[in-house]
Amino acid sequence: MPGAEFPYFPKSPILEMLKPDWEMVRSHREAECIQFRNLKLDQVQRLCEIGFPNLRSLNLRFLRAPDLQVLRWFPSVRQLEVWQSNKVTSLSGLEHLPHLNWLLLSELGPLPTLEPIRICAKLESFALTGGIWKPQKLEESFAPIATLRRLRHLMLWGLRGPSDLGPLLDFPALEYLHLPPAPFPLEEVARVAARYPFYAAARPWLVEFEQDMEGCSRCGSKRTLLFLMRKRRFWCKHCDAAKLQRILNEFEALVESYRQ
Repeated sequence: MPGAEFPYFPKSPILEMLKPDWEMVRSHREAECIQFRNLKLDQVQRLCEIGFPNLRSLNLRFLRAPDLQVLRWFPSVRQLEVWQSNKVTSLSGLEHLPHLNWLLLSELGPLPTLEPIRICAKLESFALTGGIWKPQKLEESFAPIATLRRLRHLMLWGLRGPSDLGPLLDFPALEYLHLPPAPFPLEEVARVAARYPFYAAARPWLVEFEQDMEGCSRCGSKRTLLFLMRKRRFWCKHCDAAKLQRILNEFEALVESYRQ
């Protein structure tokens, strides 16, 4: 979105925990940000003995646990990233981070609910994403996100689950929204576009295909991608101009109807 972007996790040392070098781990005791890979529950007690009093940003990759209860030992954390951890199927444990203001969850196991994030009242940045080849499954709705009234940055993509975007329509401070429109009904995307002018102005449903190696079969021009549900994906801005514009006009009229 113009003038805004999602703040990413700070660069941090990576500590491999499959066969940990505990002296190496201890040498990072004063670190403010750390990534643990393959952390297991039975290692957490030893980490607690080391301390990490200054830790504010915690990155967990390949976490070997069914939930996030390991967080009880890191209450000072303000930024949390948990990713590529398919054993995690519950967000229980977030309640142990009272100061959390940044949260990114990516490529976890199937999540039955987002209910535990309701406790994260200080969140300003939240991302829930899938991977390139594997979607993030979510069984229940986006409703718990609606309680995060301080949100400024929201990223939701690569998901398989709810289609109702109503819970995303009332964030007074929101300035960045990454929400690919193709998986959602036109009416839902239109409601979001009507609510957030910066999202509508960015037109994420229309993207120039810069890496188009094939081009239009009729004129050879690079094509345009249209990311709207149940609409053809590839369009030539020359050969298909009239039809594409008609679809865009219809969609923009739908957006306008939700502004009234």
